[in-house]
Amino acid sequence: MIYINGDIPDPSLPPDTVVEWLEHMLIDEKGKGYEISVSYVNTDMMIDLNERYTGREGTTDVLAFSQQEGSDPAPDHHLLGDVIVDVERVRDQARQYGSTVAEELLRVTAHGVLHLLGYDHQNAEEEIIMREKEEIHIRRFNTIRRIKG
Repeated sequence: MIYINGDIPDPSLPPDTVVEWLEHMLIDEKGKGYEISVSYVNTDMMIDLNERYTGREGTTDVLAFSQQEGSDPAPDHHLLGDVIVDVERVRDQARQYGSTVAEELLRVTAHGVLHLLGYDHQNAEEEIIMREKEEIHIRRFNTIRRIKG
């Protein structure tokens, strides 16, 4: 089950298509029956969350809160966690990187979900793997969108 909170700030990303894409992503990477939530928030909310939960000042494009890690992992093994996306930061990054807001939202959302799935980018090899996974899943979204018309 996928839970979307907040508005996806791009009309080319219909919520039902995003949910279907995320379901495929979880099935491809982990199997059936997993749950995540994805929240699209403003910068003020992200600054608050980032400072409160990571101790870092300022905003970030995405936070991933795993329910499978730490001293008290979720008793339900299928609840993976929460992804939080700063939509204002994503808009800025899209301009900076010369991409569309939709492309950057997909990349950042995929990045957060990959963290919930155990991927990281602590070294160059991990970063390459994560970027490749992001691209694979973005292509999957575009395929789903074409099929749905």
